[in-house]
Amino acid sequence: MGEAKIGWATATAAGVAGLALLAAAPAAAGSGWTAVGRASLDAAGRTATAPVRWQSGFSELLVCADGGAVRLTGATLHLADGTTRILRVGDRLKNGGCASELRVGRGHDVAAIDFAYEAPPSGAAHELSVAAR
Repeated sequence: MGEAKIGWATATAAGVAGLALLAAAPAAAGSGWTAVGRASLDAAGRTATAPVRWQSGFSELLVCADGGAVRLTGATLHLADGTTRILRVGDRLKNGGCASELRVGRGHDVAAIDFAYEAPPSGAAHELSVAAR
């Protein structure tokens, strides 16, 4: 069998690209979290909705702030059967920080989540990311 030779620069570029992909993965991925939704925050707004791609085995939610800090004041789960469930949330999230894990329980098919938040100051979170496990 012949040997394939690649240059050092090619190997280094491939390694850097691989590291960039790893860095882009959610920090929580190593602990079994799966990204399921995002909500964009409006500086003038007080609520934002995240459509959710839910799987039947999920039972917990994790909400993280992306792009700056935000104070969550509540959350309403919209279930696929048309019912709603209110979650008590009162966390101040730092940029890149996450709220406490929110227990949903098994057998609840979440379709969307409405988040209530205090009007963020300039430079505050632009999005909330939602993960589940």
